[in-house]
Amino acid sequence: MYKHISASINKHRNNDAIMLYNENQQLQKLKYKDVESLSNVFFENLKYISEDSICFGLLMRHNILIPSLIFSLQRLNCLFIFLDENQRNPNESSKLLNKLGINENQIYKDINYIIQTSGTTDIQKVVRVGHNCIKSNIICLKNRLNITAEDVIYFGTCLTFDPSMIELYLALFSGAKLLLVDKKIGENPRHLYNILFKTNSVTFLQMCPSTFFQWSFSEIESIFQNSSLKSLLLGELSCWAFLAEITEAQEINLGCVLDDTVFEIKGDNSQKIMEGEGELFAVRTEYVI
Repeated sequence: MYKHISASINKHRNNDAIMLYNENQQLQKLKYKDVESLSNVFFENLKYISEDSICFGLLMRHNILIPSLIFSLQRLNCLFIFLDENQRNPNESSKLLNKLGINENQIYKDINYIIQTSGTTDIQKVVRVGHNCIKSNIICLKNRLNITAEDVIYFGTCLTFDPSMIELYLALFSGAKLLLVDKKIGENPRHLYNILFKTNSVTFLQMCPSTFFQWSFSEIESIFQNSSLKSLLLGELSCWAFLAEITEAQEINLGCVLDDTVFEIKGDNSQKIMEGEGELFAVRTEYVI
């Protein structure tokens, strides 16, 4: 991951990397060479407190320094986990440490980051995402969606939710611009709409449908007909397993699987079946850790 990101930063170092609108809608910008410089500052400070494969817990909102921080952790070969606000509570943080097995450093080998499931459908779990797993995902999406240095990616997904890493790494791998907004703007549909589609020319957007449909019918119609938006990914899942392009055709299929992913139908005994009824599973062909 570090080599891919480093090569991209060097290639696009004079391009705008990050655009942040604060609560007063004032714009701050960083170029990719600034991302690298700030990353060096993080690296010089963190190298004294880090060990190979150690895990950093990050409790923060979206901010302009995140790409530099994550890049420095890649360089240190350290993984990270974004924390919920309630994990300031000692009891909650203790539960998380137990789940992580924080003293068992060997389980962090070749891990890029850790994400927590929401716990809405089952007990909350931690998922360790390997370097090869996320790299394969990013390269596949970058190629299929034709993400380039000309794109503007909205970095708005909650940091504890897997798709936020797609937004971040897609930009870092391709030299695209990351667009961030203050929390107050993100919570105001009208202000967010103006920033994304009037003030700027966002080309990549992923959202939960419930968030997308906070905009009016006329605004959504304008997004499809008049805006610069190139890719809109809607879903409630924590990560993507397949892509289907929605056209005017009446039937909508599941689409094509992403690289290193297969679909399997499993029966009641959780065994793969070739006929009859069962449950659909998307399975990574490797990298499950």
